Amino acid sequence: MGLSARKNIGIAIGARALHVTEARASNGGCRVVRSAVFQLGEQDSYQNAAALGKKLAQFLKQNQFSCSQAVFGIPAQWLMFKEKTVPAASSQMLTSMLRIQAETQFSLEPGTLVVDYTTGSASSEGQAVVLVAALRERIEQLRTLAAAAGLKLQSITPTGLALSAASGSANVLHFGANGAELITRGAAGLPRLCHVSSDSVVRKQIGSKSTTPELAGELHRALTLTQQNGSAGPLDLWDDVGLPPALVQEFSSETKMPIRPGRHFSGIPIEGMSDGAGIPSGSAALAALAIKPALLAIDLLHPRLAEPKPPLISSRTALLGLGAAALIAIVAMFTSDWIRNAAEVADLRRSRDDMKENTDNAKAFINRVNTVRGWYERRPNYLESLRAITLTFPEEGRIWVSTLNLHEDMRGVLSGRAVDEKTVLELLDKLKSKSDDAPKSDAPSAAAEKPADKAKPGTEESTKGGDRSDVADKSKPSADDAAKDENPLKVTDLKLLHMRSSGPKNSEVSFALSFKFVPKDQNRDRKGAADEPGANPPRDRKGAASGSPLPREGEGLGVRGQRRPTGGV
Repeated sequence: MGLSARKNIGIAIGARALHVTEARASNGGCRVVRSAVFQLGEQDSYQNAAALGKKLAQFLKQNQFSCSQAVFGIPAQWLMFKEKTVPAASSQMLTSMLRIQAETQFSLEPGTLVVDYTTGSASSEGQAVVLVAALRERIEQLRTLAAAAGLKLQSITPTGLALSAASGSANVLHFGANGAELITRGAAGLPRLCHVSSDSVVRKQIGSKSTTPELAGELHRALTLTQQNGSAGPLDLWDDVGLPPALVQEFSSETKMPIRPGRHFSGIPIEGMSDGAGIPSGSAALAALAIKPALLAIDLLHPRLAEPKPPLISSRTALLGLGAAALIAIVAMFTSDWIRNAAEVADLRRSRDDMKENTDNAKAFINRVNTVRGWYERRPNYLESLRAITLTFPEEGRIWVSTLNLHEDMRGVLSGRAVDEKTVLELLDKLKSKSDDAPKSDAPSAAAEKPADKAKPGTEESTKGGDRSDVADKSKPSADDAAKDENPLKVTDLKLLHMRSSGPKNSEVSFALSFKFVPKDQNRDRKGAADEPGANPPRDRKGAASGSPLPREGEGLGVRGQRRPTGGV
């Protein structure tokens, strides 16, 4: 059962208190080292066992409890008992038989209970046994409580049975952590436990000068139930709560049964349990069970009626083991070939190591080339778009951009201001000239056909324009103009969304254009800009395109600027 330790802690579980006693093995018995009572707070509950366990750990440390091995004692109020008589059988057969009967003896589902049993004396009718069951939820709460408190839980047993076994008394009346309990023995020696009264009733009795009718009546009822076909000897009273001595005689008078104070432990000699020591007898008996584990009749932590664990090695596992052995034999046959080729493999590895430096250099070079290629081949067309728009604007600063929204599909909306409407229309014409939709003329321009007249000295034309040769040079395509035409994008779907005056006191006009950039090598059959429906929508009085949606702020790649005196985007 996991006991027989040299030092152990016994903890008697109560509704609102835990009685804790530490004992050490000594001269065939044990000696009490220290004892204390842990009171639960108003917010403490076994439902929150983890938090309660942390508080218990602090309590044990403050009271200098040094042992980590623990036996928990649970009250009779948490237990259910069923006495049965079964045919005499071996221990293994008896366990299997009781495991089946336990599923039908209790009203709760078998999976919600933890069931153990103990036997009495055998007779001609069969073997007397008693089934002891507790809720599995309660047992798991105690497991969690012990783990949170840093304790190694060795066993969980009824506190009353532990006290009866350690004291060697068949009839025990115990006032402990969970109130009053009565422990007696049946005709076949089976233990019988009965919860008499709660802790609150016992505390009320302590403050009273005489026995209360409620406590006396419950005690008389418990004696009637537990002593049917059982022993009717005197009761040994073990008081862990401090009852007034005068009440012992009153209990005897009320129940008409001799009651004597418990003084000695004959089952397990326990040193330090003299009168007035104030050591709880229930927790002391639990700690003493570690010295003589044979006295532990019930262990709900390791119940004998629990479902047996499956064997570590099943028949299927054995067959798999045989198959694995055969496979190992086959592998061994090929091991010799591997040994013969080991030298060749070693030479190949050395060659690989010699090539490692060259391989690393080649990989580094490939990574650098791929990095540069990614920047060049997959660069976005936003830069070409911005460059094309920038080169379209004049340099004298008569028109400027306020916002520019450019989407991933290269559709954009440009809004800005100009000094007059003429400048906006000139900008629109320049953008149309960059579109395949713009009309092309095979006739040479007038400026190219008409020879330039020589400017007369002193005239206005010579003063404003300077040398006419400069004008003639401007009509020829320069190197900069050729660079401008190298842009890989062209403008399509050009529309004037609106053009309106900025105010009565301001001669400036605000405008908005929509457009789309596409690659020049993208071949699409498109009609001329003049024939395309909606390409030049009718304008209102201020130049705005009627029915055209305004650009939504924040869409695409947005560029927002201020007016600059030198022009450009």
